[in-house]
Amino acid sequence: MFNGHSRTGKFSFITLLLGTFFMVFAIITSNMMKYDLFMFNKAFSSFDTSLIVIFVVLFIASFITSLIGLLREAQNKTFPLMALSVHIFIMIIVVLIVSEPYLLQKKIEDCVVTNYGIFHIPIEKERDGKNYFKYEKRKLIENTHKIPAKLGSSFGFHFILSGQPDEGEVKLMKIIQYPAQGINDGVSITKRDTSFISVTLNKMRYTSFNFEYEYELVCGHWEWELWYKAEQLLEQGFDIYTD
Repeated sequence: MFNGHSRTGKFSFITLLLGTFFMVFAIITSNMMKYDLFMFNKAFSSFDTSLIVIFVVLFIASFITSLIGLLREAQNKTFPLMALSVHIFIMIIVVLIVSEPYLLQKKIEDCVVTNYGIFHIPIEKERDGKNYFKYEKRKLIENTHKIPAKLGSSFGFHFILSGQPDEGEVKLMKIIQYPAQGINDGVSITKRDTSFISVTLNKMRYTSFNFEYEYELVCGHWEWELWYKAEQLLEQGFDIYTD
């Protein structure tokens, strides 16, 4: 029988716990990569693969070590075979889970702006009594990078992110750099805004800014950036001016 109080038994138990710990972290790290969560930290994104490899190696080493201890502890002939089968089965499952993001990894080929400028976006009142922008009914009024600072006006651009697999979903980080003075809402001054958008590969996507408040009418150069993980895909600038 397995003697948990022996020195070898305790060591096997500890390494088994360590293996489980590394297994969990390998799966978490792998799935963070799968859902593009590492892209929010540009410095960290280049190490995501290395982290997964390290966790998997530590996991395998821990489980092999615990297996050796279990084999030494086993006093009957059936237990070693059972322990070996269980360990190998767990290893195979973990490797399959961890390798999934690599098998399904998305490939980004290009990101192109198709048009940009001033858009008309209808505002309609819904049943809750609130007004909402109807982006699906948007119309390009003028293809230009010069935008008048007017309440109720909208500006932005259409772009296509090409890559594989076709119609795959990816998350992009969108950064808007405001003019040097920033946007002052009376509480704080914002000089840069960061948000995250889901984009379907090989399909047109729209992103925009709507002047809804007086304090947003800040003249100067506004710069859009789109990032996928640590790679900048494009930048698009607009110059806001007063009539």
